[in-house]
Amino acid sequence: MYEEVFPLLLDLNAQVNWRNVFDYNWQAEDYCGYGLFDGKEVVGFLGLIFSRRAIADRVENFCNIHSWIVKPQYRDRSLSLLLPVLRLKDCTLTDLSPAPRAIEILQKLGFKRLDSKLRVLLPVSGRNRSAIEIVHLSQEKPQIAEQFSKQDLKLFQDHSS
Repeated sequence: MYEEVFPLLLDLNAQVNWRNVFDYNWQAEDYCGYGLFDGKEVVGFLGLIFSRRAIADRVENFCNIHSWIVKPQYRDRSLSLLLPVLRLKDCTLTDLSPAPRAIEILQKLGFKRLDSKLRVLLPVSGRNRSAIEIVHLSQEKPQIAEQFSKQDLKLFQDHSS
Protein backbone atom coordinates (compact mmCIF):
# COMPACT_ATOMS: atom_id res chain seq x y z
CA MET A 1 0.00 0.00 0.00
CA TYR A 2 2.99 2.29 0.54
CA GLU A 3 3.49 3.02 -3.16
CA GLU A 4 -0.17 4.02 -3.57
CA VAL A 5 -0.30 6.25 -0.48
CA PHE A 6 3.15 7.84 -0.83
CA PRO A 7 2.17 10.63 -3.31
CA LEU A 8 -0.60 11.74 -0.95
CA LEU A 9 1.77 11.78 2.03
CA LEU A 10 4.26 13.93 0.13
CA ASP A 11 1.60 16.65 0.04
CA LEU A 12 1.41 16.45 3.83
CA ASN A 13 5.17 16.58 4.48
CA ALA A 14 7.84 15.87 1.89
CA GLN A 15 10.65 15.81 4.50
CA VAL A 16 9.44 12.73 6.39
CA ASN A 17 10.71 9.22 5.66
CA TRP A 18 7.22 7.77 5.21
CA ARG A 19 8.49 4.23 4.59
CA ASN A 20 9.11 3.89 8.35
CA VAL A 21 5.39 4.27 9.04
CA PHE A 22 4.65 1.22 6.91
CA ASP A 23 7.61 -0.97 7.90
CA TYR A 24 8.07 -0.46 11.64
CA ASN A 25 9.25 -3.68 13.29
CA TRP A 26 7.35 -3.46 16.59
CA GLN A 27 3.97 -3.50 14.94
CA ALA A 28 1.26 -5.20 16.98
CA GLU A 29 -1.29 -5.48 14.16
CA ASP A 30 -1.08 -6.50 10.52
CA TYR A 31 -2.20 -3.13 9.11
CA CYS A 32 -0.96 0.44 9.46
CA GLY A 33 -3.97 2.56 8.56
CA TYR A 34 -7.00 3.03 6.35
CA GLY A 35 -7.22 4.34 2.82
CA LEU A 36 -10.00 6.21 1.04
CA PHE A 37 -10.20 5.27 -2.63
CA ASP A 38 -11.81 6.66 -5.75
CA GLY A 39 -11.50 3.69 -8.05
CA LYS A 40 -7.84 2.69 -7.73
CA GLU A 41 -6.64 6.15 -6.70
CA VAL A 42 -5.88 6.77 -3.02
CA VAL A 43 -7.60 10.04 -2.12
CA GLY A 44 -7.29 9.80 1.66
CA PHE A 45 -5.25 8.07 4.32
CA LEU A 46 -5.36 7.72 8.10
CA GLY A 47 -2.15 6.26 9.53
CA LEU A 48 -2.13 4.07 12.62
CA ILE A 49 0.75 2.88 14.76
CA PHE A 50 -0.12 -0.01 17.06
CA SER A 51 1.90 -0.94 20.11
CA ARG A 52 1.69 -2.84 23.35
CA ARG A 53 3.09 -1.61 26.63
CA ALA A 54 3.31 -3.16 30.08
CA ILE A 55 1.62 -0.87 32.59
CA ALA A 56 1.05 -1.93 36.21
CA ASP A 57 1.86 -5.57 35.38
CA ARG A 58 -0.67 -5.66 32.52
CA VAL A 59 -0.11 -5.43 28.80
CA GLU A 60 -2.10 -2.54 27.34
CA ASN A 61 -2.84 -2.05 23.64
CA PHE A 62 -2.35 1.37 22.06
CA CYS A 63 -3.20 2.80 18.67
CA ASN A 64 -1.73 6.17 17.75
CA ILE A 65 -3.46 8.03 14.94
CA HIS A 66 -1.21 9.99 12.59
CA SER A 67 -1.17 11.47 9.10
CA TRP A 68 -4.89 12.03 8.54
CA ILE A 69 -4.92 13.43 5.02
CA VAL A 70 -7.76 13.64 2.50
CA LYS A 71 -7.79 15.44 -0.83
CA PRO A 72 -9.98 18.58 -0.60
CA GLN A 73 -12.74 17.35 -2.93
CA TYR A 74 -13.20 14.21 -0.74
CA ARG A 75 -13.13 15.82 2.70
CA ASP A 76 -16.83 15.13 3.25
CA ARG A 77 -15.76 11.47 3.56
CA SER A 78 -12.92 12.07 6.04
CA LEU A 79 -14.75 10.55 9.01
CA SER A 80 -15.14 7.25 7.16
CA LEU A 81 -11.41 6.74 7.76
CA LEU A 82 -11.76 7.30 11.50
CA LEU A 83 -14.94 5.33 12.27
CA PRO A 84 -13.35 1.84 12.21
CA VAL A 85 -10.64 3.09 14.57
CA LEU A 86 -13.27 4.30 17.04
CA ARG A 87 -14.71 0.76 17.09
CA LEU A 88 -11.43 -0.87 18.22
CA LYS A 89 -11.93 -2.85 21.43
CA ASP A 90 -9.50 -3.00 24.35
CA CYS A 91 -7.28 -0.35 22.83
CA THR A 92 -6.28 3.11 24.02
CA LEU A 93 -6.48 5.58 21.14
CA THR A 94 -4.06 8.50 20.97
CA ASP A 95 -3.14 11.23 18.53
CA LEU A 96 0.12 12.65 19.79
CA SER A 97 0.50 15.42 17.20
CA PRO A 98 -2.86 16.32 15.68
CA ALA A 99 -3.40 19.24 13.34
CA PRO A 100 -5.58 22.04 14.79
CA ARG A 101 -8.62 20.99 12.72
CA ALA A 102 -8.16 17.36 13.77
CA ILE A 103 -8.12 18.45 17.44
CA GLU A 104 -11.59 19.96 17.03
CA ILE A 105 -12.97 16.83 15.37
CA LEU A 106 -11.36 14.39 17.81
CA GLN A 107 -12.60 16.33 20.85
CA LYS A 108 -16.16 16.25 19.46
CA LEU A 109 -15.77 12.47 19.19
CA GLY A 110 -14.75 12.13 22.85
CA PHE A 111 -10.96 12.47 22.79
CA LYS A 112 -9.51 14.43 25.69
CA ARG A 113 -6.57 16.79 25.45
CA LEU A 114 -4.01 15.67 28.02
CA ASP A 115 -1.14 18.12 27.60
CA SER A 116 -1.05 21.28 25.56
CA LYS A 117 2.23 22.67 26.87
CA LEU A 118 5.57 21.25 27.84
CA ARG A 119 8.05 22.93 30.10
CA VAL A 120 11.50 21.66 30.85
CA LEU A 121 12.98 22.92 34.09
CA LEU A 122 16.66 22.27 34.56
CA PRO A 123 17.99 21.95 38.10
CA VAL A 124 19.85 24.97 39.40
CA SER A 125 22.54 24.67 42.01
CA GLY A 126 22.83 27.13 44.88
CA ARG A 127 26.47 27.49 43.97
CA ASN A 128 27.67 29.65 41.12
CA ARG A 129 28.14 26.88 38.59
CA SER A 130 26.67 26.92 35.14
CA ALA A 131 23.82 24.56 34.26
CA ILE A 132 26.08 22.73 31.83
CA GLU A 133 28.19 21.60 34.80
CA ILE A 134 25.13 20.38 36.64
CA VAL A 135 23.22 18.58 33.91
CA HIS A 136 24.71 16.26 31.33
CA LEU A 137 22.77 16.31 28.07
CA SER A 138 23.36 13.60 25.52
CA GLN A 139 22.13 12.53 22.10
CA GLU A 140 24.17 9.33 22.18
CA LYS A 141 21.85 6.32 22.22
CA PRO A 142 24.15 4.09 24.34
CA GLN A 143 24.41 6.75 27.07
CA ILE A 144 20.67 7.38 27.00
CA ALA A 145 19.88 3.64 27.08
CA GLU A 146 21.87 3.20 30.32
CA GLN A 147 19.31 5.36 32.15
CA PHE A 148 16.25 3.18 31.47
CA SER A 149 14.58 0.35 33.33
CA LYS A 150 14.29 -2.91 31.36
CA GLN A 151 10.70 -2.08 30.35
CA ASP A 152 11.50 1.47 29.28
CA LEU A 153 14.64 0.29 27.47
CA LYS A 154 12.48 -1.96 25.27
CA LEU A 155 10.23 0.98 24.44
CA PHE A 156 13.26 3.17 23.67
CA GLN A 157 14.75 0.50 21.41
CA ASP A 158 11.44 0.03 19.58
CA HIS A 159 11.23 3.74 18.83
CA SER A 160 14.91 4.02 17.90
CA SER A 161 14.91 1.48 15.09
